[in-house]
Amino acid sequence: LLDIEAPLFQQHIFKSSGGLRCNLAVRFKGKPDGLHLAFSAHHDIVNPTTDNVNDNLGSVAILLSMAEALSSNQDELKNTIDLFFTDGEEVGGLGARRFAQTWYKAKQPDLLLNLELVAQGETWWIESKGDTPEAIAHCLAQICGSVTGINKVPFSDSWAYRQEGVSNAICIGRLSQKNLLKWIDTDKYPEVFKLCHDPGDMLITAEEDNMFDAANQLVYLAKNLDYETLTAEYE
Repeated sequence: LLDIEAPLFQQHIFKSSGGLRCNLAVRFKGKPDGLHLAFSAHHDIVNPTTDNVNDNLGSVAILLSMAEALSSNQDELKNTIDLFFTDGEEVGGLGARRFAQTWYKAKQPDLLLNLELVAQGETWWIESKGDTPEAIAHCLAQICGSVTGINKVPFSDSWAYRQEGVSNAICIGRLSQKNLLKWIDTDKYPEVFKLCHDPGDMLITAEEDNMFDAANQLVYLAKNLDYETLTAEYE
């Protein structure tokens, strides 16, 4: 990340009951009439005996890929794009709260997408909460073909952002159709979250091609999303 050329790169060290924590932020400046978009992923982990690729280092890898792509031809960027690497999600979203209270104290972004569970699967899911899920689901569907809305999303940084006033923070990720169906099924719902905090959450299980595909789609979204599309109503 330190090799990425960006107009703004910041490291935030802060204290918590568990000791020192670290947030990282990169901003790519767009045009004055463009949108202000943010993409976030937490880098802290729960189980040190696994690679934590689903929770949540796969999402971190996607943001790093986005940073590399966005750093080229920055003069042509229409939208201002923030990339946040947060600490403390596993203990109440501490890093997300910190960003919300500092970077967005005066004015929130037009949209904040928080990434979780992206290392396995080809189908986007989107948290059915926040101010603009319908429009964003439509935008993602235009890019990648299908998006599944999920109501039962456990705590993530998107909750912390919203609790601190960033009302348009929404959690998104990618899963296989099989696991999405389990997520929707009340009885099988807990099985999906064995992908997190589980001894099997190893790097070898990551689907590299799908992750590159997800990164490319998010870069396209970041570069091309406009106000009319973001605020449109869909039947």
